[in-house]
Amino acid sequence: MSKVIYSLMFGLHDYVGHIYQYHSSISKICEINSWEHIGLVPKNCKIDIPKSWKKLLAKGGWEDKSLKQNIISFWKNFLFFKNFLRNRKSDEVLFIEHFSLFNVLSLVLSLFFTKPKCQFWVLHRFVFPKFGIKTIAYKAFHWLVKLKSGRNHLVLLTDSDLLAKEQSSLFKKKVTVVPIPHTNISSGIEKKYSEEISMWWPGGSTRWDKGLDYVNALSRQLQSKKGIKLILADSAVGKILKSENVIYLPTSLGSEKYYKLMKSVNIVLIPYIPSEYKLRTSGIFVEAITSGAKVITFKNTWMAYELGKYGLEEYLAINPEEFCFERVMQVIQLNLDDKIKFMKNEYEAFHSENNYANLIKDLSF
Repeated sequence: MSKVIYSLMFGLHDYVGHIYQYHSSISKICEINSWEHIGLVPKNCKIDIPKSWKKLLAKGGWEDKSLKQNIISFWKNFLFFKNFLRNRKSDEVLFIEHFSLFNVLSLVLSLFFTKPKCQFWVLHRFVFPKFGIKTIAYKAFHWLVKLKSGRNHLVLLTDSDLLAKEQSSLFKKKVTVVPIPHTNISSGIEKKYSEEISMWWPGGSTRWDKGLDYVNALSRQLQSKKGIKLILADSAVGKILKSENVIYLPTSLGSEKYYKLMKSVNIVLIPYIPSEYKLRTSGIFVEAITSGAKVITFKNTWMAYELGKYGLEEYLAINPEEFCFERVMQVIQLNLDDKIKFMKNEYEAFHSENNYANLIKDLSF
């Protein structure tokens, strides 16, 4: 059955983060299934977008917005959805995977004034407290979709089997695990970054929950070292101690350069905070594994759990207090080629656009 998938990209502003890459993959996935894909993005989105994506949503981004700005965006999105949902058909899907509380509230309010026939696919990426305000809002949204559109018109998704168990219990509904599809790694082996040892902390979002303090501490330890390079996005300028050992690259690194670098560095640093990433996934981790890169991460995270499936947790997952230059070098020197290659092959099979396309065919009604 042919479908039209509408991707709601509330937060798309630039290439930082996963939003653009993720929904570019959704476009390809729809093409594989002979479905139509339409992206709905904020009017102030400043990047070039495909012809099938439309600038119809209120001003995007929420990390630096004031309460007043959030309320204005909420109201404008509500006015848009109140009309938009009235015209949706049974062969159409609203796909939501990156959103704020105010975004969901705009949908909640619009459902009071509409009775859409479309299906809603909602991908939740976080652990929610049983009685938290976000949980209550999401449950209200789920309930309204089922009330207004029909019980089978709500499909809950996540990209972590650990989260799926948690969310199934919380929302009292089946949660389907889907791949992380934006892993189009080209074949072949790249030469190492240089004759020096190279360590890369990938991603443009240089936040505390991604290990900013640990990377900063590592940069200090490298000051007296020769032949060692720490590679960072230039969004980290001013956050990391200035040093000759630190190399800054553009935050919005092109895909070709990004994947080439992923395959050429000695190690990819993923020191994500366990309390934040115990069940939560990392697209960068999946990209690193599918490129065959060696990674180092922390125990008691989703990344460590995934490494454990392939006998790699004991080598590549450490305690946060162990994260230092000497420990990173120990991991670099380990010979784990066979184990990493096996995990890479398994990941390439699961975390792919083709597999995603096959899985979501079963979500049709």
